[in-house]
Amino acid sequence: MAKMHLPGSYHKLFTASVLSNLGNGVSAVAYPWIASSITRSPLLLSIIGLMATMPWLVFSLPAGVFIDRFPRRSVIVFTDVVRGIITLVVAFSIWGNRSSIHVVKTLSQATAIHTHTGLYILLLTATFLLGCAEVLGNGASQTFIPLIVETDQLETANGRMWTSESLMQNFVGPPLASLLLSISVFAPLAFDGASFFASAGLIGLIASSMIKRQAISEVKPDFKAELKEGLSWLWHHPFLRPLAFILGSINGINALGFSVFILFAQEDLHTSVITFGILSTGAAFGGALGGLLSGRIIKRFGRAFILKLVILGSPIFLIAMAFSPVWELVWFI
Repeated sequence: MAKMHLPGSYHKLFTASVLSNLGNGVSAVAYPWIASSITRSPLLLSIIGLMATMPWLVFSLPAGVFIDRFPRRSVIVFTDVVRGIITLVVAFSIWGNRSSIHVVKTLSQATAIHTHTGLYILLLTATFLLGCAEVLGNGASQTFIPLIVETDQLETANGRMWTSESLMQNFVGPPLASLLLSISVFAPLAFDGASFFASAGLIGLIASSMIKRQAISEVKPDFKAELKEGLSWLWHHPFLRPLAFILGSINGINALGFSVFILFAQEDLHTSVITFGILSTGAAFGGALGGLLSGRIIKRFGRAFILKLVILGSPIFLIAMAFSPVWELVWFI
């Protein structure tokens, strides 16, 4: 029979997750908006978007091996501290150059902005390093939960963790970022950095006696052989191979459009800092609604039909979004 109460060590991990994900939600709005105050080049802004996702492609496999070689708690604390330091370096650099940086509030102000090369390079580097730390930290966090709760508590523990992550990153973080940006360009970055340090402190408070023994790998795997084996398996799978190409193409097309979404929001929709934060919650509300109704809809119409409908219908929604005259309609789409 499952235990009703989760241990205190889980509550520390849960609170740490709430804080760090709230910081992530703030940075998801603050970073693009600050980047648009440093450069107005669509190409340069899209490269920042590339740097944010690149670590998931190039660092995921090495991160898994690294996590298996060290205690999970230490890895999480390390990545949180690193992210906190990087964020504060960016924050103080922005603060030091505040006389030449003005948060975009009107389109007329935006058109007068010239690329600040030094800060752009710093933001580009920080984005990539934060992405690498996120890959490492998220992987360690996911495998840390089974070490502090009983097996029959995993579903409850994971469910609460993912619910709080979605709530903080998608619903609470974006509006908070808008509020902080309206106060100061420095404020959201300082908040994000502080959230990482607070998270690291809470994880560090989890007593070793409350953590189950972890098997740490000492064998050096052959990366090339394992990668070749995985790719070969995927290539010869009759269903997953075409699905991988389809989903990869969809993600690529979405990335193509949304890499410069900040410019579209500012120059075409004329969003303010506050309305951009609200606009950023649209996908979260849609995702929550879809999560609640998906099982019922799929059961009625079938997986294959729904998958085809979504793939064929997505371009229609993107085109409609491109020609929308007001941000409220884009939020709905």
